[in-house]
Amino acid sequence: SKPATAATEFKISDLGLLLEKSVERLRPGIPAEVQLQASRPAERLPVLASTEQMQQVILNLVQNSVQSGAKKIDVWAESLGQGSTQEVHL
Repeated sequence: SKPATAATEFKISDLGLLLEKSVERLRPGIPAEVQLQASRPAERLPVLASTEQMQQVILNLVQNSVQSGAKKIDVWAESLGQGSTQEVHL
């Protein structure tokens, strides 16, 4: 039988704020020679997502960039739509 797993909790979060907080937590583990910058728009970017899973995605993106030899990493979130449905790029 499969082990019991916790249900993933989805909630509405501001992707831009989540991005900034995640990068702040990652910064101490990034080599000094690597520039890491996060930016977000002034408006909220509400997403229905698991906060933990989104943080893991951001962590993976940054770690992959560092491992590939990047010396400057810019991470941003932006909205590319208007109305009730928006396309969000991360």
